[in-house]
Amino acid sequence: NLINAADFKSEFPIPNPVCDLNTAQFDNKSFPAPDKTMWEFSDGYTYSTTGNDSVVRSFPSAIAYQVKITNVFGSCSEVITEPIQVRKSPVLNGFISDITTSCGSPALVNFKDTTASAVKWLWSTTGYAYMETTEKNTSYTFNYDDTYYVTLKVTDTAGCTSATTKEIKIYRPNVVISSPEDRYGNGVVSCGPMLVHLVVTSTDSIKTYSWDFGDNATSLATAPGH
Repeated sequence: NLINAADFKSEFPIPNPVCDLNTAQFDNKSFPAPDKTMWEFSDGYTYSTTGNDSVVRSFPSAIAYQVKITNVFGSCSEVITEPIQVRKSPVLNGFISDITTSCGSPALVNFKDTTASAVKWLWSTTGYAYMETTEKNTSYTFNYDDTYYVTLKVTDTAGCTSATTKEIKIYRPNVVISSPEDRYGNGVVSCGPMLVHLVVTSTDSIKTYSWDFGDNATSLATAPGH
């Protein structure tokens, strides 16, 4: 009679750290590679893999979990169970962005983090700018008018991370002058003297007005007639 003595070992290391709201990868290090593996997590999630394929998932809560794997090696199987302690990710309350000018680029913007538990920081941006720094609070000069997306990623003492992205708009104010006498958008045309009223709309608030009508006449009114 022949006796088949199987030599196999089931193993999967628990990632460190495992943080809520972040993905964690569980690698099947079993040897030899199993024909099939059933993963069972204590919150009811199950996964089926083959060979040494990994499982990637996230955990909604910072509590204790368990994961059980059942490895199938031919006609044999082995079961192992490991505990998982999911840690709380840093709570991001956003960050402060102070745009020091309203006149468009170049514009210096000061950034300040407000995360209480962070010990590491990574700032980055997209668009016509390159910012990558690990300072807690930082500044950057945007040299072109555009809409930028600035991302802050923070890490706490346990190694858990959180990230948030904020839109930063750098544009010169856009001012449009119109007249109610221009009914069709083709300009005001008159065969003789005519009182024309002028109205201003702007993407930014206007503090003062200074009109020059080109005939040596001026005005400081908000909406003058001339």
